Amino acid sequence: MGDQPGAGDFGIVDPQDLQPLALKDYFLAYLSDDPEKAVQHYAAVHPEVAERVQRYLDHLQVQRILQTRYPATRADQLLPYYFKRTTWDLKNEVRDGLVACGAVAGGKLVPIFRDPQHRDLRQDIILLWSEVKYADAAPILIDLLSEHDQFWAAQVLDKDWWNSNSSSESDLTRQRRQNYGEVYYAVCALRAFRDPKAKEVIERTKQRWETIDFENKQIVEACDAALKALPGE
Repeated sequence: MGDQPGAGDFGIVDPQDLQPLALKDYFLAYLSDDPEKAVQHYAAVHPEVAERVQRYLDHLQVQRILQTRYPATRADQLLPYYFKRTTWDLKNEVRDGLVACGAVAGGKLVPIFRDPQHRDLRQDIILLWSEVKYADAAPILIDLLSEHDQFWAAQVLDKDWWNSNSSSESDLTRQRRQNYGEVYYAVCALRAFRDPKAKEVIERTKQRWETIDFENKQIVEACDAALKALPGE
């Protein structure tokens, strides 16, 4: 195994550097004068590569979208690829593109945040709201913290509640982890927004997590930082 592609005896760095000889024409398509058209043609004849081809085609389309002049239009066109979690070259170019759209992208993400089908995107959306300074999300996050405080108030937590993996508790463990992350990121975002109306719910969240037996104190620490950031504090 070499340290860099092309180095060493064989130039092999990762397992995927070895490919079946039958795919030689597929890889040559990327070296043609018009790789997009060549790859599309190859995939039409060889549907077994359609999935791997689609990542490349999505990347090209995202690059075109990123050249769109108006941020609102750009954000609308990027959202379908955000749902697909499209990445390229280990970079989240779609998410970076949404951030570059500014606060207008924050508004586009509100319906997605509220949609239960996209619950797994909530934490990232909260982070994105913070990055684009979408302060209109503050009331949403205040309500979210209040909702989660009721959830945690009803929980009976054993010593190892974070790692509980029994079949009867696995779904609850996942829910707890999801809710924990949403609480943490919501507090961090509210710190960035410095909204005085968040003070009461942040104080309540801090009190709740000071009573929960959990070795990670990041939520309490985030609450302290958020309270200090509020105007007049």
